[in-house]
Amino acid sequence: MEASPSLAPSLKPSLESTPQNDPDKALFTHWQATGDKTDFEEIERRHWQALERYARRHLPPALAADAEDMVQETFTRLFNQRCDLAPDSHLGGLLYRITQNVCKQHIQYASRKQRDYRRTCPLVIEAAVIDPKRDPCAREVEAADARVQVDKAMKVLSAAEEQAMRMVYLGDHTESSAAEALGLSPSTLHGRIQTAKRTIRETVTID
Repeated sequence: MEASPSLAPSLKPSLESTPQNDPDKALFTHWQATGDKTDFEEIERRHWQALERYARRHLPPALAADAEDMVQETFTRLFNQRCDLAPDSHLGGLLYRITQNVCKQHIQYASRKQRDYRRTCPLVIEAAVIDPKRDPCAREVEAADARVQVDKAMKVLSAAEEQAMRMVYLGDHTESSAAEALGLSPSTLHGRIQTAKRTIRETVTID
């Protein structure tokens, strides 16, 4: 299996205004002091489009469609942090920093999810959902469907079974190291794995 290309581009801040030239100062100061809804809506109106362009530039192509969500999260964080912001905070710089962090975290989340999906393939095959001898192209299509089903199956496991499966199949543990980390005997951990795999085998179906 080919390694998927990294999702993370270089993230470099690009602040579009300076503390010496802050057209938002009065608006931002009043909003900080009062929490006025109209002030906040005006802040969104002034900065939304520029932040969306900024987010789109800092997301990889596969995630570019999420730019609007990144801006929404930026303003949500700004709103939630109103009482904690320094009175002399520069609104433009603050918004770009928040957007940059939101994009970076989104890329990291997407990378973890992609990695988890790649690691799910051995689980799907071992659970006898896919015949390893099938045509590779057919297996790839089936694997994509199976990963969705496995996600659903993991949700019906007990908390202890799901933890064991994620440590061994979606993490970096062997059964022995997972048992040690959880303070369990190897036989107990193995039993949880086998029970979970039976549940997944009964839950996952490929038409």
